[in-house]
Amino acid sequence: MNIPMTPEFYLMLAIGLGLLAFGWVLVRFGIQAAAFGLGFLFGFNLYTALLDIVPRVDPQFVRFFPDNPYTPLFVGAVMGICALLLSKKIFQVLIFVGSLSGILYVLYFDEEQRALLNNFLRWAGVLEPLNRTVGNLWPAALAILLALLVLYLQKRILMIITACVGSYIISDTLKIPILFLPLCFIGILLQQTKRRSTWKKSGD
Repeated sequence: MNIPMTPEFYLMLAIGLGLLAFGWVLVRFGIQAAAFGLGFLFGFNLYTALLDIVPRVDPQFVRFFPDNPYTPLFVGAVMGICALLLSKKIFQVLIFVGSLSGILYVLYFDEEQRALLNNFLRWAGVLEPLNRTVGNLWPAALAILLALLVLYLQKRILMIITACVGSYIISDTLKIPILFLPLCFIGILLQQTKRRSTWKKSGD
């Protein structure tokens, strides 16, 4: 087996190792960085647009908008910090809405998956009681419960996803497919151990 030791090889290996061992940390950092960047751009562009619009609407209000070149940067930084503080809540809302939408689509519009679920519930003996009690609303209630479960398990789910993605990148880069599953388990254990150590430090 001849693997070319190119810069791309080392880059992909570094990305894979990073996702494998620090996937959740990298995701959280990426979310925070994206939130700050979007907030900064919004604040900067909004203030710049106001400097252009306000004089046309009412010149008397111009005195409330300093035209110092650093003012848009300051406003952008403030908006970026606000977005950073709200990033966790916004991310949780996006996870809940995305999960709920996907589950509702599967339960109401994917006939094959709905038939499998109905067969399972019929086998469990709860389909008829559900239909008698809430009619066709029980899939919506189930979707809400599952979306809440995904929201509660978001960190663990992201740990599994990032560990598996990192494992795939490493095994594909090294051209050793058999490493995929062992590295997945190792990555999950590494991230879970790091998470527990973080909890202990915060508890201290």
